[in-house]
Amino acid sequence: MKNNVVTASAVFLATEVATTMARYQLTLAYDGTDFFGSQRQAKSRTVQGELEKALNTLGWTGRSVIMSGRTDTGVHATGQVAAFDLDWSHSEGDLVHALNAALPLDISVQKARIVHPRFHPRFDATSRYYQYKLFCGPLRDPIRERFAWRVWPEMNNEPLAKNAKLFLVRTIFLPSVPRPLPKVGPFELC
Repeated sequence: MKNNVVTASAVFLATEVATTMARYQLTLAYDGTDFFGSQRQAKSRTVQGELEKALNTLGWTGRSVIMSGRTDTGVHATGQVAAFDLDWSHSEGDLVHALNAALPLDISVQKARIVHPRFHPRFDATSRYYQYKLFCGPLRDPIRERFAWRVWPEMNNEPLAKNAKLFLVRTIFLPSVPRPLPKVGPFELC
């Protein structure tokens, strides 16, 4: 017979169902056009505020969702990570469906999983990826401009292409490592 006692050091498999309070990690995607950033603000619509409203419909009693970082007004995301503690007696897939049913159409939970009780989406991040899109065009393009920056007059692509490598940097997070760190190839250690 399986023991139903869950300790703080218990390891949960994706197929198991939580029977007590657990910390959940969500991966979010959102169209940031109508948000005043991701972090909760008293009088503005934010991603965190909408997520917390949706969690409240599921009986969440927490004070604040932990976000992996902040985004500015109008910024979109396809892999923003959030964490919170929730007493949920259903599967992780059920949590995804329940939250998506309660969230507005411009936010979606892509994944949910149970993580270690001390997991922190900002401090436990192993990488971050940013993508900036622009296009050249003399006329406004409302659909395209929702997700890219229109530049006009047209730019000279040669210096842009030549200097683009300056923006392609991979940062490796190494805690408790003495500084300065060496630069290695196209990667920068920091």
